[in-house]
Amino acid sequence: MYDELKKYYLQEKSNSIDSHESVVTIARDPSVKYGPEGNVLPGQKLDYRVEYENEGEGIAFGVYFTDTLSKDLDDSTLEIGPIIDVNTGLEIAPPGSYNPATRTITWFAGEVGPGQGGYSDVNICVRSDAPDGTEIINYATIYFPSVPEETRTNGIVSIVSLNQPPIADAGDGQSVYAGIDYIAEVSLDGSGSHDDDGDELTYSWLIDDEEIATGVTPTVELACGEHVIELIVNDGKVDSEPDYVSITVIPPLELSMKFTPKALNVGSNGKWVKAHFVLPEGYSLDDVDTDRPGVIVELGIESDHIDVSINDEGFVEIVMAFGRGAFCGSTLDYGPAEVTVEGFLSSGQSYYGADTIKIMSHIVEALNVLASNWLETDCGKPDWCNGADVDQNSVVDLLDYGLFDGCCIEVVEGDR
Repeated sequence: MYDELKKYYLQEKSNSIDSHESVVTIARDPSVKYGPEGNVLPGQKLDYRVEYENEGEGIAFGVYFTDTLSKDLDDSTLEIGPIIDVNTGLEIAPPGSYNPATRTITWFAGEVGPGQGGYSDVNICVRSDAPDGTEIINYATIYFPSVPEETRTNGIVSIVSLNQPPIADAGDGQSVYAGIDYIAEVSLDGSGSHDDDGDELTYSWLIDDEEIATGVTPTVELACGEHVIELIVNDGKVDSEPDYVSITVIPPLELSMKFTPKALNVGSNGKWVKAHFVLPEGYSLDDVDTDRPGVIVELGIESDHIDVSINDEGFVEIVMAFGRGAFCGSTLDYGPAEVTVEGFLSSGQSYYGADTIKIMSHIVEALNVLASNWLETDCGKPDWCNGADVDQNSVVDLLDYGLFDGCCIEVVEGDR
């Protein structure tokens, strides 16, 4: 075979070199082998590719390459491809020839110009009787006789395993809504994962290589934003290839809220306290979930009913009514208190707002404060002493003073 290759090389060279002028340059090649690394099954079809390129400045003559097959590969299933130009995708040489005695495939590429290269594919099956644990190593050798140079590619190592690796399935992508803490509880689903050998699986869920959960269907807490979660399953012998799922956590809708009454007398006989919201442009009445109660976050009190309407400006207005008795019987201290209320849109997204109100004790205590301040009022203040009827009931009295003074007083039916 060596004589044949030498003859081929000399013929190629004589056809390509000008007899009056010769320039000596060096041709070199990056050679690479592609193929299935890791576990393979008896009888499995393996796809290999041999690739070469002349990165030198000169023309390489008589280029050829070989691939010797492992005895654990079934050469009766061998398929040999032609040489394909890596740049144009066109065939530049016929399929290689196979010598069963040496189990060697040989391709003749011929002349390879600077920057040119090619590849050829080989398909062959593992022997069906290959023992468990058999190591199959495959590599190719590229020959550049005009340098002269020969380069062995990287080796592809496959291991025959009677155990089939498990398959991970991280489930479908999800878009979920965060609560007002801007955190969402997300249920992951790896139940689509399987092992063809029937082995029991363990599950590892990761973000950026850090495990965040285990188990088939864990629940995890995720902040607002985009998350890519990786799932790897193991059958007790080997890990699966990873599978990925994308989770989008959508933040809640923060709104301005007005809570009424602004000053609440816990001893009065009113029926409701209310939270008022206005949705931004683009929302309709149907966008509000009126069946799902709103909640006063600090107290865990649910709304009794929710009314929606279109206001004079054309925006959706939401009014949540909460039982006054439940609110006044809560553990809020007297004085200023911040109240946060959460509601829900039909999509499942939360909306929320906060307001500060004043919590007053029984009306008698409020009156005592008012009376004391009223007796000390400086009548040099014309706005008061001129008899401003603040509540416009045609009587200037203690209540007018309380309203004028901004004191924590609330008027509901039964208090007057």
